Amino acid sequence: DRAPAFEPFEPARYMSMIQEMFEEDIGKESIEDYLTASGPETSTRPVARPDGPPESSPRPLSRTEGGTSETGRRLFEDLQKELGLTPEQAAGLVGNLEYETGRFKFMQEIDPLVEGSEGGFGFAQWTGPRRDAFEAWAKDQGLDPSSYEANKGYLIKEMTERDDIIQGMGIESLEKLRQAETPQEAAEIVSNEYLRPGIPNIDQRIRYANIYSELS
Repeated sequence: DRAPAFEPFEPARYMSMIQEMFEEDIGKESIEDYLTASGPETSTRPVARPDGPPESSPRPLSRTEGGTSETGRRLFEDLQKELGLTPEQAAGLVGNLEYETGRFKFMQEIDPLVEGSEGGFGFAQWTGPRRDAFEAWAKDQGLDPSSYEANKGYLIKEMTERDDIIQGMGIESLEKLRQAETPQEAAEIVSNEYLRPGIPNIDQRIRYANIYSELS
């Protein structure tokens, strides 16, 4: 109702009018207070967590933690303890797995490269005989192949035990990984020696590894 009639439409003038209307209705100070309080660093809205109501949520995630996944952070800590890895080495391994699984959201390969195959599955996107061996092992252990326990367990098994499928590849990969001094070196070793993907996209793997290394 306040817009002047029969005048050409001018976007800048129109937006100025809208702002003036808001200021008249709710006050300029209220708008500034809202904009100040709604940023990601100062927002008081609690972060929802799957294991409890918003009122009981822990501290907000830092910028570094926000660039990782909950499963990845858990695995990052576990692999340091159970494989004796440094934070940089664990970051290289977890960074690769984070990339392989789309931040641990997709256990099943979405678009298998081998037409007609089941595709990769699990943290390391085990394929073909390795997938069959993983699923058989999980069944023998009474574990769901999609579970964290099954995936972590088989990952450690492959990297510490010789088997008929990959022979000593996992053991040799772990030995080389333990020599890495930086997240980048660790990420490259895991990709080249253990996972051996057809399309490495190594820059993305290194990026995730660097993010995880900052958690230590």
